[in-house]
Amino acid sequence: MNIKYFDQHFAVYFFYISSAITILFPATTKAQSVNKLKKDLSIWVKEDEEKWALIDGNQNMILPTYYAYVHDTYDNMAIVEVKDSIPNAGDKHLKVIDATGKNILDIKATWAEFLKPHTTIKFKVSASKYGVLNSKGDTLVRPIYRTVEKDKFHADRFIVKSETTDTSSLVNSKGEVLIADFTSIYPMYKDRYFVITDKTKQLVATDQTSIQQDQYEVMIRPSLLLDKYFPKSIRPEVLALKEEEYFLVNVLTGERIMNNITPSFFGFTTSNKNWIPFKEGEDMGYRNLKGELLFSKKNEYDDLGYFFEGISVFTKKVTSTTAEDKNKKEVLFGIMDQKGKEIIPPTYDWIYRFYDGLAKCKKDGKYGYINKNGKVKIPVIYDEVVNHHLENDPLLRVCLNEKQENKPYYKTKCGMIDQNGDIVVPIEYSPYDMAMFGEDKEYIKVRKKYHKPNSTYIWGESGWDYGIFDKKGRAILPLSYQDIRFFESKKTIEFKN
Repeated sequence: MNIKYFDQHFAVYFFYISSAITILFPATTKAQSVNKLKKDLSIWVKEDEEKWALIDGNQNMILPTYYAYVHDTYDNMAIVEVKDSIPNAGDKHLKVIDATGKNILDIKATWAEFLKPHTTIKFKVSASKYGVLNSKGDTLVRPIYRTVEKDKFHADRFIVKSETTDTSSLVNSKGEVLIADFTSIYPMYKDRYFVITDKTKQLVATDQTSIQQDQYEVMIRPSLLLDKYFPKSIRPEVLALKEEEYFLVNVLTGERIMNNITPSFFGFTTSNKNWIPFKEGEDMGYRNLKGELLFSKKNEYDDLGYFFEGISVFTKKVTSTTAEDKNKKEVLFGIMDQKGKEIIPPTYDWIYRFYDGLAKCKKDGKYGYINKNGKVKIPVIYDEVVNHHLENDPLLRVCLNEKQENKPYYKTKCGMIDQNGDIVVPIEYSPYDMAMFGEDKEYIKVRKKYHKPNSTYIWGESGWDYGIFDKKGRAILPLSYQDIRFFESKKTIEFKN
């Protein structure tokens, strides 16, 4: 027999048979898909006070042990509080464990969290002092500081604030002080920091050598797009303010690159550094980093935004269309391409920047989304929609306000829709804690308020029930838990320099 001939025909037969099974038994196929999602789910749930468990989507315990609390999770690891800890008795017994329950590290502290996207651990001892450990338990920063913050550009550097002097310093994991005794320290780029005292503000290198050529009042760090923890792309150009004028400055050299920069209503967030908005007298337009004019117009715009995905948002003052305010000017938003052609004239109350082909917009008090052709992609009917570039989710969170009888405030309910506007998760859940998670954002965490007599919740007779949907809107975990913590994926928050 010709093996190649057999293999090819077997593959064809198998395809048709599989397709036929799917057509004839769609419910079975759907059930198998849900069952796989339930089997693959690994989630921390709070069943009762001081009773946290790691379970799967079938509500089976993955680990045989209950824990008093789950402080944080990251990359299949969790910082848990052991139940033998005595409340209000100083430092507690915390453990770092993996998803199989294997003990990685023991910590004596009152609180701890991962400094993502690194596996270093920030912890607090009973004296309300903070320090940092690595995953081996080595002390990187001794717990003697009022606060400890990560340096976004260096995994082994930390900005600490002294308890006694109330000043900030930059220290490394060897305990060496790199920059000392400033009121505030802000990382601007690799080995570049904007430092502030009562008398001076300056840009310095790690050895405290001054870099800048001028004294600036403020420096704004640029980023391409922000994820949950870190900028995904960083450039050495920053926006600097001096005497009410903005400049573009290279933080590596301190050189001033460009004058008369427009800060824009979005701040300084450049997705195309060769399109920098400027304003000189009556002219407003764009230049590249060489200072060359790309285009400008006189007395045309009120403000110009930066370009995202080839589209910029602008504002103009236009005459009001309402009868009572027909002589009044109002600022409205529109969008343009890089040739200066208006795709949408100034007709919206607000438009945010584009991401993944969509931009959040507002009109007459309601929100929706438009696409880059200026067409309404998601109807402008919602009381709130999420800035989805912050989450990078395949679904969009939308909310509606529900008027409360005899009460002066609204009750906000949220759900999830797809990019065609179809509802995936009903709009009936709390706006807080709703989030997508998993390697491919295949799960959705939701919560809903309930009222129950004799509740142990601190809210009295009301509390929250938490549950899980998948991204097709199918129930994976019922709303029957007091809280939920999912493993945050290292893939989704990895720092891409």
